[in-house]
Amino acid sequence: MPTAIADDPVLAMGVYETVCGAFVRRAHAPSGDRDGETAERALERAFTAFDYARPHHERSWTSFFGASRLGSLAVSSYGRLGHRETDSLAGSLLSVLSPTETKVRALVVADLALSAATRSDVDRADELAAEALPLAVRTEASLAQDRLWELTVVLPQDSGRGTAEALRQRVTSGLLASFQA
Repeated sequence: MPTAIADDPVLAMGVYETVCGAFVRRAHAPSGDRDGETAERALERAFTAFDYARPHHERSWTSFFGASRLGSLAVSSYGRLGHRETDSLAGSLLSVLSPTETKVRALVVADLALSAATRSDVDRADELAAEALPLAVRTEASLAQDRLWELTVVLPQDSGRGTAEALRQRVTSGLLASFQA
């Protein structure tokens, strides 16, 4: 058994896919006391656990947890941390997604838009939201839609006539229209 696994009693249990999900959720969980180093360590442990996962030999309810799911949660975690590698990680993930993984694509792009809005980069958030919104609505990607709702909250307040307000209105209208359809 590799040292990284043998030295960690949780990973040594052998249910790597389940453990991977627990670690990545720990990294992603909103917490007032969550620091970047703790979240990054949880993500590293998640990737290590995932590397040793044998999905066909583990719990059937964890089989959905594939590489793209782990990648999307890592992008989301990095974005929430304001990590400088968020865009790079997202770009790598987006480049390997299959054409059928549209919900994951919508989620990753929505997370990037949210990350940009959090950094007050409204132009970038606008560009990304324009890509994420129709994809999230068309595929009924609820997590991506949740991120877009969150985006409307974190956008900076302006006098009501600026780019942030226009983006807020466009995203709100697009999401509300999808619920009424």
